[in-house]
Amino acid sequence: DSSLVTIFVDSLPDASVLSAPSFICSEESGIVVVTGGFNSYSASPASAVIPLGNGRFEVMPTSSLSLTIRVTDIEGCSKNLTVPIEVKPLPEIFAGDDEIVCQGDTATLIASGEVVSFFWGNQASIESANEQVTRVFPETSVTYTLTGTDTNGCISYDEVRVRVHAKPVIDAGDGAQDCDLGLSLIHI
Repeated sequence: DSSLVTIFVDSLPDASVLSAPSFICSEESGIVVVTGGFNSYSASPASAVIPLGNGRFEVMPTSSLSLTIRVTDIEGCSKNLTVPIEVKPLPEIFAGDDEIVCQGDTATLIASGEVVSFFWGNQASIESANEQVTRVFPETSVTYTLTGTDTNGCISYDEVRVRVHAKPVIDAGDGAQDCDLGLSLIHI
């Protein structure tokens, strides 16, 4: 006697990556979206991923990686999707050394770094907020925040403090004025 056995082969889930960042700046996150409507989703490495539900994941890798997302349908069939994500380093910028000026004087801020744009925060008393080198006219001590953006759109920050001291008061006393030359004499 022979028996007839019918075997049904389910196809793999028709899942694909809908959107994913090609890179992420260090210390930032991105969103990966795969086709929705499946029974379950999982991603690894789990330490770099926060599941947001229905095929959406927030990824926060500390270094470049290949993210694997496992999609399982209601039949229990699974498909792995691989998403390469490159982590770009943040640009190095320097806002300069802290400065001390007398009240009413100016300070020159000089930014440096491998970036394509600079922006100086705290725009009150600043000559040009979008320049690498700018002059500031603070009336009181203030911290200026420098934002630098590189060609990848990665952003770094640095700060410089400009301390403002009151101008010294010089008292020449009841002094003496030289009538012949019109000069004030200061006795020390």
